[in-house]
Amino acid sequence: MRCIISELYQYLFCGKHIQRLVYPFIQHDLHIPLYITEFRRMERTHLLPQSEIVLNSRRTTKIRWHDLPDLHVPYCTWMVGEWEDCVHVVNLDYRWVEIHPLETGIAAVPIYGESVWWSTQEEHHNAVPVMFFRVPEETDRAVMELDAVYSSEVNFQYQGEGWRLSPGRWIFAVEKGEDFSGDWNAGGSYTLTLYRADGSLLAEQSGTLPENPPKFF
Repeated sequence: MRCIISELYQYLFCGKHIQRLVYPFIQHDLHIPLYITEFRRMERTHLLPQSEIVLNSRRTTKIRWHDLPDLHVPYCTWMVGEWEDCVHVVNLDYRWVEIHPLETGIAAVPIYGESVWWSTQEEHHNAVPVMFFRVPEETDRAVMELDAVYSSEVNFQYQGEGWRLSPGRWIFAVEKGEDFSGDWNAGGSYTLTLYRADGSLLAEQSGTLPENPPKFF
């Protein structure tokens, strides 16, 4: 009898068919709360308020907006949280935190050192993510123009549309050269133009992308 029960247990709970069903959840879904817990721990360690997580690269791996190509976020361990007057960027692999103060009105937050990508039929594009917060929620289309100088030598200009991450939050993918460092666009001058769903102009703002903030370990 004991033998029969043991075999039944092995079949029900240790069989390959159960492993095939359970393994994907163990690999992904069950790990997500652990990263969120670690994100919260790092906020507490650095005496930061608990923010609203707006981008979790363990959960958000693809962003879609209108007819733009899918924007892919590499499946890694950086997360972005928004508090009232600041944004926390946390890299859980290297255990660092960046604190980006939010300016009054629409605020630009470049995520230096991280990457996103998109593809067309012709080629693959790697890019640096630049996020904007406090964007008017009625915005249906956002266009950014950027003029930056890299290493005091190379002048770089970019123009592209953004993807809406959530109401009031947009992300742009600024393609960079192969030999550029992660913060090559720091200090660049930008113009953000916002449009309503009917195509009419909603707002326009010019500013400077902030420098790379210090990392706290």
